[in-house]
Amino acid sequence: MEKNKDIPTRRLYVPLTNDELLDRGQKLARAKVDLDNIESEKKSAADGFKLKIEDKKGEITDLARAINTKQELRPVEVEDRKNYGTAQMETYRLDTQKVIDTRPLTPNEMQTQLDLVS
Repeated sequence: MEKNKDIPTRRLYVPLTNDELLDRGQKLARAKVDLDNIESEKKSAADGFKLKIEDKKGEITDLARAINTKQELRPVEVEDRKNYGTAQMETYRLDTQKVIDTRPLTPNEMQTQLDLVS
């Protein structure tokens, strides 16, 4: 039977055959697996963006802190020096020669080496 182009059509419910039900079940199972995969990819992408956002927020915080305090943390060469007069180990920053930390000398550090010439 040839379809006549002049006859209007409507979308109406039609009962499915057993083969059609089986086909729809297989398509549903595939669609569910596909959806699970897409949601997993979305979560991975969201986690990746979350890390990028947190990294950028950290950078912004560091820059804002540097501007507000007019200073920032940087590696600076330091040197420990024994001060026997005060019995303290003093840590100096080598760029300014200022003491940045002190602590008591240990008993072992209090011992001085004697250079004995034989």
